Amino acid sequence: MLREDACDLVVEKYYQAIYRYCVHCLCGDVDAAEVCTQDVFLTLIEKQEKLNPDDNIRGWLYACADRITKDYLKRTARHRARCVSLASITNVQDPNALIDKSSPIVWNILNDDEYALMEAYYSMAHGDREALADQLGITPAQLYRKIRAIRKKIQNS
Repeated sequence: MLREDACDLVVEKYYQAIYRYCVHCLCGDVDAAEVCTQDVFLTLIEKQEKLNPDDNIRGWLYACADRITKDYLKRTARHRARCVSLASITNVQDPNALIDKSSPIVWNILNDDEYALMEAYYSMAHGDREALADQLGITPAQLYRKIRAIRKKIQNS
């Protein structure tokens, strides 16, 4: 059990390091890193009764920060995926606007439809991929087969 004064010392000692770790995990998003860092230390305070001062508190903090930042990234990715529909990807006036022309894989191997499908597939959370299959009028199994075929096409090139 961590005493309250020991918990305060842990916060003082590790707050900046955990904050920098969160900034790194979140690709420089300082606002999100601040929220995640606060969540880490709120979790510490909530669990102080169960934590042993002899345990590796530093390791526990980093593991907690890792878990919280990954959860944050998953939540924001799902939110972004809901905001982007397949129609907005495939019905673009200039399909070449979606293609990263600096990427030889995309430019030389994938056609516009394959690129749009891969972009839509990887921008969505797992559950939303079934909705993508419905939008395309195919089953999820057929969608997965198409994705595997595109991956194989990339690997073979």
